[in-house]
Parts: sequence; C-alpha cells; structure tokens
Amino acid sequence: KSNGHLTGMVVRLTGGRANVNWNATSNSKTVYGSSGWEFFLNNDPVNLNGETFKIWLEYSDGKVASDTYTIVTRKNCNENLALVTFKQIQDKAQ
Repeated sequence: KSNGHLTGMVVRLTGGRANVNWNATSNSKTVYGSSGWEFFLNNDPVNLNGETFKIWLEYSDGKVASDTYTIVTRKNCNENLALVTFKQIQDKAQ
C-alpha cells in the first residue's frame, strides 16, 4: 500500500460477446493514478453496444478481494469510459 493506493492487485474482466477473460495489474496504467489500470476493448464502439462485462479485484495469490460489478457498454464513444475505483474497506482475509 502506498499513499492509500494498492498496487500489485489483479483486476479481472470477463464477458462480452468475445467472452474475454483478461487480467490487469494495479499500477500498470498510472495515467489513472498510482494504482491505475486499463482494459482497452475496441476502437469501434458500435460493435460494443450492449455488451456486458463483469469486473472484480483479486489479491496476487488469486483470492477474491472485492464484489463483482457489471459494466454494460454503449455505442457512443463519449459514454464508454467506465472508471472503476476499488476502495479498501478491511484488511485482507486470512
């Protein structure tokens, strides 16, 4: 933990018509902050319209660290940045 930002956590994204199963590491895209990360889905938002993805956070050992959240994409580029912020509310369960 550095400055309140958790780094080295695994962000999981699954779903969509392509049935993606992607991982990103917190701190891999610091333009969004010191624990930032990003999944780039597509340059053509019309092809993403109405896709449903699930996203959650895991510890580096694979244990789930958050609830699972649903993201639904839209066909408009101005509406397709989903900014998700995970906040630590308790210590890691043993």
